Amino acid sequence: MTTRPGGVLTSYDKVPSEQRPAMRRDAYVAYLRKIGHAPESDWAQQELDAGPKTRAVLEAGMTQSILGGKQLEGLFQQWTLNMLLLINALELLILGGAMLLLTALRRDTGNTPLMVALMLFSVFVILALAGPFTHWVEAFMAFHSVVQNLSGTDTSPTSFQDMLRSSVPIMKASVLGLSLMGPLLALLILGFLRLVRSKEPGSVVASGLRTGGLAAALILMAVYGATLFVTLQKEAQANSALDRILQSEPRYLAELQGRSWPP
Repeated sequence: MTTRPGGVLTSYDKVPSEQRPAMRRDAYVAYLRKIGHAPESDWAQQELDAGPKTRAVLEAGMTQSILGGKQLEGLFQQWTLNMLLLINALELLILGGAMLLLTALRRDTGNTPLMVALMLFSVFVILALAGPFTHWVEAFMAFHSVVQNLSGTDTSPTSFQDMLRSSVPIMKASVLGLSLMGPLLALLILGFLRLVRSKEPGSVVASGLRTGGLAAALILMAVYGATLFVTLQKEAQANSALDRILQSEPRYLAELQGRSWPP
């Protein structure tokens, strides 16, 4: 209707593209007034003027919205950090508990502690490969991609780091390695000390995991508690944002920018 007021096709090929909407609006409003529809022309002009403002508010707000991806990505990173801290703490607790049991059974010398620690670490690796943690990473990345597509966010990687982060195998391998980092570092350090203090090699592993391993696990649990509080805050913010979107997404996007709605 606004492109051919009165059925007359006007060519704007020689007019810059940013000026064409205003010229079409003026031609349409002039046509309405010409045929005696002045009240309707005023309403049409207000609606056509509000269109670009509305589009600007929605596009700018989407970059700050939870559906824009940044808040979801931050929440995902927080969930991943919490799970990695908890997994490493539990693995170190299991290793330390096993060494306490060997001490109680008076089997904490020789190669027994090292063999038990390596067996437990092998179990951790198998559980990490077969467990739901790495599959959860893949599922969230797929969900994140869907949200970006629905929100119109540009999903093309802009740097080498973005390419790595968008690769599912690389992310799964990274999460897998980080979930085993605590016990792996502990075994490497104690293995080095075992070579240095070869007089009683088994006792080095047992005493190290029994003291240092349990201490590290308690520290990780304390850090986990602190990060969990932050995660709960971010989850509450995300839930509140989703509730506001269900009520009125345009008003929510305008409020993020400190604007009123309708513009």
